[in-house]
Amino acid sequence: MLLWFTSNIAIGLYNIAQYEPSILMALSPHYMVVFFQRNGEKGWTVLGAEAMFADLGHFSKGAIQIVFSSFVYPALVITYTGEASYLNKHPDKKGTAFYSTSSIPRPVYWPMFVISTAAAIVASQSMISASLSIVKQSLALGCFPREVLKRIWSGCGVGDDHQDMLYNIRDAHDLGDKYHPHPHFFLVFHLNRRGLHRRGLHDIPTQQNSSRRVGTICHFIFLHDNNISWTYGRSKKSMYEAEGKMSLEELASMLSTASLSWPPGICLFCTNLVNGIPTIIRHYIQHTNSVREIMVILTVKTLLIKTMQPEERFIVGKLALDGVYRCLVQFGYYKDFPSTAGDDYIASVVAKLHELPISTEESEKLDSAMERGAVFVMGRTILKASKNNKWLTRFTIDYLYRFFQKNCRSALTTLEIPPGNTLQVGMVYEI
Repeated sequence: MLLWFTSNIAIGLYNIAQYEPSILMALSPHYMVVFFQRNGEKGWTVLGAEAMFADLGHFSKGAIQIVFSSFVYPALVITYTGEASYLNKHPDKKGTAFYSTSSIPRPVYWPMFVISTAAAIVASQSMISASLSIVKQSLALGCFPREVLKRIWSGCGVGDDHQDMLYNIRDAHDLGDKYHPHPHFFLVFHLNRRGLHRRGLHDIPTQQNSSRRVGTICHFIFLHDNNISWTYGRSKKSMYEAEGKMSLEELASMLSTASLSWPPGICLFCTNLVNGIPTIIRHYIQHTNSVREIMVILTVKTLLIKTMQPEERFIVGKLALDGVYRCLVQFGYYKDFPSTAGDDYIASVVAKLHELPISTEESEKLDSAMERGAVFVMGRTILKASKNNKWLTRFTIDYLYRFFQKNCRSALTTLEIPPGNTLQVGMVYEI
């Protein structure tokens, strides 16, 4: 990459000196103001963009800022200024100015060809890894559904070797953990993407290639359907769960039923509710007529911070019922993704419960239940729009959101819960 930028600087300086030295006047902000005064909003449509990427896993932010300001940015300015200087003398070469043998001196053309190819290989692999990391962290923050990525990669032409590498990235030693953008990046990405969509639709009537027009329309429809239906469906699901949560009195009444069975062990009810008792407990008790002697309402949250300190990760509390607890597990979006593989996770939760002011008998009951094993109970919900809703709401919930939900990877795969310790409870939410 150093050779690539250095070579571009040398060729840019050569073109400036050879064809039009006065082109350097274009660096003055005065001409930028004149340009937008002359062209107005249309001036933005002719501007290009540079995608800059740096591996934060290998370099510090300070080093990247210094190198970009003192070397990379000046190299880009000199390169494009040299290209503009060449085009002033050869306007007929505007389509191939950067790759033409005329703009690049003939003796260095083939060495530049080799350097360019090597730089493209490095850049492409870096962008693949960074894109994967952004997708992975977006999934952790709930920005996108957990789609079956292998099908999508196959349709995009990604080879089997790359699919296996991308699909199996999981723990802190993976490629994705080397790239950790600030959470505000996702907001900027979303806003910029919406701007690009508007720009793409604006350009559809002027695009000559029919396949390009169709591709732009399909791209727009798919991504906007993804954003709107997934976000809308998740918000409706969260509202339904918040409104339908159980009261402590209702739970106490169900647990006091004489016919209720109490097998030994720990039952962890996984829910997105931070406050309140989820409806999955009501559904589970009504259909199984049993509950384990220790019941923990478990909520796993991914926060808009990179990492959580180990001492702040578990927040536990005891409800006003015997053997019923609540545990909030907090993770950052970078590196410490939630994992419940093995018995260490259960041991961590139980150890945190022991820190509560509980009696010796209750502490012994916790240890005994942990030895008997634990089961994770998770809800597999299906949203269904009621007939009272408008047709657009029914279409969004029953078709668009349901499509993404059916093609999503289950949350079980994300949490890496052992299959023998999981139980899924199907529920239908009528919105």
